Amino acid sequence: LHIVRLRWLERDDPAHVRLKALMRDLVNDSADVPLALRLPVDDRARRLAQRILADPGESSTLSALAEGTGASLRTLQRRFHADTGMPLDTWRLRARMHHALVLLAERRSITEVALACGYATPAAFSFAFKRVFRSMVGSQCGPDSIDSPHFIQQLPTLFSPFDLRINEGLI
Repeated sequence: LHIVRLRWLERDDPAHVRLKALMRDLVNDSADVPLALRLPVDDRARRLAQRILADPGESSTLSALAEGTGASLRTLQRRFHADTGMPLDTWRLRARMHHALVLLAERRSITEVALACGYATPAAFSFAFKRVFRSMVGSQCGPDSIDSPHFIQQLPTLFSPFDLRINEGLI
């Protein structure tokens, strides 16, 4: 974030040279994080995907969300797996985590993000966050702030703005 605030790194400034080297190291050492979500091709499954994306924090069961799509939950689960390469519940989890990253980038508190993403507690959100990103948001920045230097240092390894996109069937 410090580099973003600077907007430009000067080649002859020693501090900027060190920042560039640090950023390169962070990017090179980062693990791949699966953020892009392929949308299902099947119209019924796509309707369910759009419902989930419209309100990722919706607490309804998948069965309830599937009502009115024109297919049974089991059919939708098969279509999601065939069309996206992942089970429906995993797809929903990733949709929630995508939404969480957007909210965290807006500097929302962890409690606020947890509730907006359908988790009853920050602890439940942190557990799910760790499952997806292999990084514990709560241990890096405390329960209600993302201003911790630890969290800011981890942002490049958590996501890239280029991964947060809606493009050609990906979100």
